[in-house]
Amino acid sequence: MAEKVSVTEMNDDQKSAPKGHSRRQFLRTAAIAGGAGLLTAACAVQPPQTITVEVPAEQKVLRMWTTRFFNPNINLHLNEEAQNAGRAIGFAVDVQAIPGSFQEFAAKLSAAAEAGTLPDIFSPQIATQTFMRDGRMLPIQEVWDEVGEGLGGWHPTAERNFTLDGVGYCLDIGFAPAFMHIREDLVEEAGFSLPFSDLEEMLAFGLAYTNADENLYGLGFAYGLPDDLIHLQPLMWAFGGAAFNEEGDITLDSPENIEALQWYTDLYTVHEVVPPAAVNWEGGGNNQGYLTGQIAMAMNPGSILAAVRRGDTPIEDLLDKTYVAPWPQRTPEVGPQTQTEAGQAFGINKESQFPDEAQDVLRHLWSPDIYIKMMQMGQSYLFPALLGAYEDPYFSEDRWNKQVVENVVPIMRDESWPATPAPWTSLWGTWAGKATSRVILDGLSAAEAMKEAHDIVAQAREDFLGSS
Repeated sequence: MAEKVSVTEMNDDQKSAPKGHSRRQFLRTAAIAGGAGLLTAACAVQPPQTITVEVPAEQKVLRMWTTRFFNPNINLHLNEEAQNAGRAIGFAVDVQAIPGSFQEFAAKLSAAAEAGTLPDIFSPQIATQTFMRDGRMLPIQEVWDEVGEGLGGWHPTAERNFTLDGVGYCLDIGFAPAFMHIREDLVEEAGFSLPFSDLEEMLAFGLAYTNADENLYGLGFAYGLPDDLIHLQPLMWAFGGAAFNEEGDITLDSPENIEALQWYTDLYTVHEVVPPAAVNWEGGGNNQGYLTGQIAMAMNPGSILAAVRRGDTPIEDLLDKTYVAPWPQRTPEVGPQTQTEAGQAFGINKESQFPDEAQDVLRHLWSPDIYIKMMQMGQSYLFPALLGAYEDPYFSEDRWNKQVVENVVPIMRDESWPATPAPWTSLWGTWAGKATSRVILDGLSAAEAMKEAHDIVAQAREDFLGSS
């Protein structure tokens, strides 16, 4: 007899063709759909593809959960090498790429933890801090050290987010820093040059290029819940603000943050240099805007650059026309800013029946050759969490990766900065997107919206501390 083991692969393409509606129509539609709540999805997600593999019933199985990556090549590589690692130790590895948002994935993990059905290996994503602190994850310091020594040491951002009290719990696949994807050809045709000297020059280009009658916009930033932190938070840093201070106190309603939110929402409401649909975009809305030529720039992790490399665009030679950079500076004293996702990191269920074998799988996935191949297959979506990998020609010689490595990686910060990461400092899809939509859709002042954002994070902090 044989049992079936599934390898689930998610297709990440989200299709959102630009619509010819007016800004007023989009505002009305978004308000009806829920106002400051979850905005109506603008992008359809392809269903998962599941490959079922039959294995002998007596063969032992390691279960592994991951969220889906925006580049399907990463999922394919992870699946294949997990199977190879399993075969080497006489196990089948059941890899499942779970659909849904970060919040939905964290909810599924929490439910599985309560039910005692967590997989052996999993990526806790935005629940990492909670799972490490609650003792649900196996300490894997020996594996952490071995992997780090094999590839030049761990980046400080990985150490900040995936160790607790000096002990490693999760191995980070890599960072997904957000950066501007900019149509350099259009910028030059408009009489500007890159990099922009500051935010105001970027806005000047947006005003010069935007032609609403032809559905062409100079800027393509997001104003909803998806991708919210990578847009607003580094902009707050550029204005001298931050969501937290070094002691971990919540500082969202500071004057600097209010000014940043006002500037950001003015791009939509006053200057009208972003598409009306931006209030209703899902995670792939800005991607499609850039790939189809509707917008001249988008702030996003490298999933856009990866799609350009794959040729997922009707625009000829779009790769050669693309320039990548962080948020321009507002002032020289603060400088350019960018935020990175700390990345998907994988650890082991403390209650796993096969902890040693699970560690062997992680060792295999993070061995130097396999790890660097995974970085390459990311096609600029992933950047290494291990410092030695930056020496690979893919990062040291490729034109666009060099731009990221030289101009983005040295200044990138995670969403908790400057505080120590905690369960309430990684609230994707909550306060930031809601603050922008409250100003645009509901007419709140920037100060009122940031006070609400402050209260959301304060409540999350209280809920965690009250239950711990």
